[in-house]
Parts: sequence; structure tokens; C-alpha cells
Amino acid sequence: MSIHGLTLYQSKTATNNIKTYNPCDLKYNEPFTLILKRNYRNYNNQEALLIKNNIKITDVKLSNYYCVLLDEFGKVYVMSCYLDDNNSIGIDDKFFCNSDNGEDFNSEIKKKENEFKLLNFTKEDPIQKIFAKFSPIFVLLSKKGNVYLFGASEKYNIYLNENNTIKKELLNGERIVEVACGYAHILLLTESGKIFGFGDNYYGQLGVKEDYSNVGNYKDIKFRISETSHISSKIRKVYATYNTSFALTEDGELYGCGSTDYGASGVKICLDREKFTKIDIKEKVIEVYNGYFFVAVKTINSKFYVFGYNNAFQFGESQSFPNGIINGPHLLDTFDNNEIEEMECGGYGTIIVTKNRKIHASGDFGQVFLETVDYFNEIDLKKHLGNHQVFSNQNFKLKVRAACNFVVFFTVSSKIISEIFNFKNIWKIYDIDVKFL
Repeated sequence: MSIHGLTLYQSKTATNNIKTYNPCDLKYNEPFTLILKRNYRNYNNQEALLIKNNIKITDVKLSNYYCVLLDEFGKVYVMSCYLDDNNSIGIDDKFFCNSDNGEDFNSEIKKKENEFKLLNFTKEDPIQKIFAKFSPIFVLLSKKGNVYLFGASEKYNIYLNENNTIKKELLNGERIVEVACGYAHILLLTESGKIFGFGDNYYGQLGVKEDYSNVGNYKDIKFRISETSHISSKIRKVYATYNTSFALTEDGELYGCGSTDYGASGVKICLDREKFTKIDIKEKVIEVYNGYFFVAVKTINSKFYVFGYNNAFQFGESQSFPNGIINGPHLLDTFDNNEIEEMECGGYGTIIVTKNRKIHASGDFGQVFLETVDYFNEIDLKKHLGNHQVFSNQNFKLKVRAACNFVVFFTVSSKIISEIFNFKNIWKIYDIDVKFL
């Protein structure tokens, strides 16, 4: 079956509730996308979807409900694991079309959970970057500077235009270049390094003080400008967990704010949870991987430090940090740091891709794949892929995304990656954002 250039191979057999595939006569092995999807109504029921990328997918992002694909032309495709009471995926039909020629959105497709649907407007307003994580919300940044927000509750509507773009007057003329999606809060990073936040600020996760004397005030969906004047270096990226937030600077310093209940702010001794406070990591930080209440950070020397909730052995079982709360950064000693090529934290588990393309999972994901949780276990994807020899071509980078209801493995051409980070055509904020190991 072909949907907007995506050839989807449906499964024909099932083993232990995980569907697999009969061999298909495929001309090319790469690029491919493998989507492992859990049924939100039956958490123990998983299914696998395999896509042969007739189009070139450049990025994948996952929220609790949606799998979002971005192709090389800036078009966006959405699949949901959730149907509401009206058998809808929760996004107005007007944003979809049934085909690339703009036909009306087919109501039968709307009722299918395992179908990718093209967001029609992305043909005219191509998307530069996509963002999603914990909440149903996903955010799209277009090449024209528009910020689209989908999956939000009606409370957000007062800040959105009819086409679901955030009203530009709220952004004071600033261009948004990065987004972080927490469970009930969103951070928007501007090209100049400012942070706009809106949503839940009960834990101080927006990095601004609030007056809570009026009960329920913290639930107001209003725009705020985070207090970052004490951060001397320009902020280049933002991240969010369930109820904490992070700002990463050009100097490689990481600042955290928000809830201290599970150590997920990274601040060992927190004097003010509403203030972005520097996290004590001696090396420069180049990337952050955030799960629900747990975080891993990668340094310039390819060391991985972890903190937050380890209740499900999200980082495995270690003598140096407990099964419980990891208060402050600790060096990850449950896996050889030198072997890690790619890491993803999501839900209550962690997935690691090694430099020789072995895949390991711990915590919740370890349980999903192998029914074990307390250490990193190697995953064999052959039971999902059958005879498909995918993820083996060294000219393609193997990447992983994970959320509560989805795990996605996909390959991206090295040529596509170099085109995405063409420094002549992108915002300056990305100049220091690329490090290939």
C-alpha cells in the first residue's frame, strides 16, 4: 500500500503480540523506517510497521499520541496511536488531504490508526524542523518562520491563528529556532537566545516566578519570558522533561529548572526551582536526552552523565547510582561510553545504538523487547524485519526515537544530513550544533 510516497508493508503473522513481516521483493534495502507501536488501549499489545521510504525522510519526532515524519521537501506526515470519541486522531480534517493533488481528506482514512496523513499546508509552507516529546502536542517550524502547534487543548486556541500558527505578536518579532515540549509546558527559543514559555508553571519549569496566591493560577495558558539574564553565554538549545526544563549554551553549560521531586532538574542542591541554575558538569555539554523524569547528557569528550528517576532501571542497575533517584549528574557506568553512537530516552526507558549498529534497551523498553528491565540488553530486530536486510548500509546513519507509545528506528542518508546542515542556508544558531562521531 502506498500513501503519499510511503510504501507501508502490513504484517501477516504475529508472535507474542508483536507482528512480523513476510519477505517482500524489495529493490533497495535503504532507507527504511521501522515503527514499533503500542496500542494505547492495551499497553501490552505491540505491532510493527515497516516503511520503505520512496521519499527521503529527514527526521522523525514522537509525542504520546503522534508519530510525525519530515521529508526532504519539508512536507510533514502524521500517524496517531489514539482515536478520540469521534474516531478522529484529534486534528481538524481541514489540515489533511487524501493525496498530494489536494483532494478532500477521506473520512475512512481518518478512522485508521495506522495511516500516515499528509498535512496539506506543508506543501506551500515547507517545514524546517519538527518537535514533540511527552504531551500530545507537536510543533512545526516552517522555513518562512511560522510556528505551527497541533494536539493542544482548547485552552491554547487564544494564542493561535485559524491555521494553527502561534500569533506573531506574542513573539515580539522574534524568530523561533528551537522548541521543547514537556508534558504540560512548552519552551520556544528565539534566534537571539531568549526563551518564551507557556503552559503549566506550577513547578517553575518555565524559569519564571509566579504568584500562586490565586488557586489554579499556575494552570493559566499564558506566554511568559523566562528569566535568563544571569546566563552569560547565548542559549542555543532547550529541552524539557515532564515538569523540568533545560537551557544549553554555546559554551556548553547546561542550566536546569523545575521540579526537584525526582532529581530530574539536575540541580543537586536547589535553592530556587523557578530559576535556571547551572548543573555541575565539569565538561562541555553538547547534547541532552530527556525521558519522563530522567535525563542523560553527552559531553564534548563523549562521556554520558545521568540524573533523575531510575525507578524502572532506565539507566540500568549500578553500584554508583541507586535504583530510585539519582541526585545530580553521575557518570553512566552501566554501558561503555566509547561504544555509544546514538542514545534516546523516552517514557521510562533508554535505547542505545552502538557504533557497530548494535541496539540495546533498558528500563521500560528492555521490558517491551525482552521482558527484562534492570540492565541494557541487546535487541535483535530480525523478528520485526524478517528477511529485510535494513539498517546495514554504512552510507546511512541509523537513528532512533522513543516515546511512551512509539519506538522508531530510521536511516538517514549522509548526503541528506549534510544538506540539512548547509551553513549558508540555515540560522547561525545551528553552526555549533553538529558533531559526527
